[in-house]
Amino acid sequence: RRVCGSLVKTQRHVRPSAAAVMEAYNRRRKKENQVSLSTVRRDLKHLALRYRICRKRCILSKADKEGRIILSVQDIPEFYADAMIKPGDELGFLDETTVSCDFRSGARGAYCAKDEVPEANQREVQTKGRYIRYCATIGRGHRHIAELPPLKREKNAKRAKKGDGAERFIRLVLQPQARFFNRKNLVLVQDNDGVHKAREVVKWFDDHNVRRLPWPPRSADCNVIENLFPVLKRRSARAGPCKLETLRKVVQQEWNGIPTKLIDHLVGPSFHNRLEALRKSDGEYLKY
Repeated sequence: RRVCGSLVKTQRHVRPSAAAVMEAYNRRRKKENQVSLSTVRRDLKHLALRYRICRKRCILSKADKEGRIILSVQDIPEFYADAMIKPGDELGFLDETTVSCDFRSGARGAYCAKDEVPEANQREVQTKGRYIRYCATIGRGHRHIAELPPLKREKNAKRAKKGDGAERFIRLVLQPQARFFNRKNLVLVQDNDGVHKAREVVKWFDDHNVRRLPWPPRSADCNVIENLFPVLKRRSARAGPCKLETLRKVVQQEWNGIPTKLIDHLVGPSFHNRLEALRKSDGEYLKY
């Protein structure tokens, strides 16, 4: 208890499992009276465990809160004349994430020990720093995930050519889902990523008459697709450390295995509940 308390007190964003902390503590209890945070970290690493440090939330400015309040009334057309979400409209959510090849599950405080990895995959443990970037889209009765490969750069060039990211996004994400984006009552929800605001992408949306919900900055807690990514990463972590080719198959298989009821709940009632909670909190962060 004393070790867990010191962890929370010194750096509250580090959340290792209690069993891992106590195992690390018992190894040093007889030799030392006090155990530091660095000692626990070192023992966790020695036990082939990984921990995740969560980002600190930025302080919301007055303009940020005003934008979040405007977002909260987007589903009340009788109160807000410029509301984008009207009765009978369906929502679609689009965002990017990364899935790592090592044995981190990707969820807060969740661990996957080396002993729990299948024997067939223990030879492939050296995959640190390797990951695949995906772009996922969900809607009522619709799900899609596409890999975003790294952009090719010319020799001795620091960055890829301007516009390559937008062209890749249209070719791999938007064009395969043109039928979904052409739905009459669809309202697309996406963050303010640079690719989403690129000139070519905006032109593609305008040509296909896709309505986009104005999204305020620092509002990831209102985006329901952010709650789906930890589910995907936890399910993918069951396979243990693997190579990139194996990871692609696992992610696609686990993505198709996510229950449809969960996606329909996030797209429907969950998002409207968040907007209602956002109205009650006057634009402050939500507990989602």
